[in-house]
Amino acid sequence: MPSRGRKRASRQAQLSQKRRRSRSGASSQTFDAGPTQPREAAQPTPAAQRAQAVATTAPTQASPSRQRRPAADSTPIVYRYLRRELRQIGILASLMVVVLVALSFVLG
Repeated sequence: MPSRGRKRASRQAQLSQKRRRSRSGASSQTFDAGPTQPREAAQPTPAAQRAQAVATTAPTQASPSRQRRPAADSTPIVYRYLRRELRQIGILASLMVVVLVALSFVLG
């Protein structure tokens, strides 16, 4: 039966080596985002050129998909159980204070 364990260990070692190789190869690749403005765009104004210069010198984020997107609608979020939960928290906190006061008189 020890041969089965060795086979499993060997297979796990091979898989981990493959993962390491794939990670190191992926990190050396660079991708070009392409042009940021359409070709038919007119000459930008000096203010737009300064803004573009500032934008190109600013550090870029690692993943553009993690940018915060604005909400589609501006309706407020409704918490259906908020009042009930706050009441329960208040009752439990009051009970804890009462127990602490009672213990301070009993033990102190």
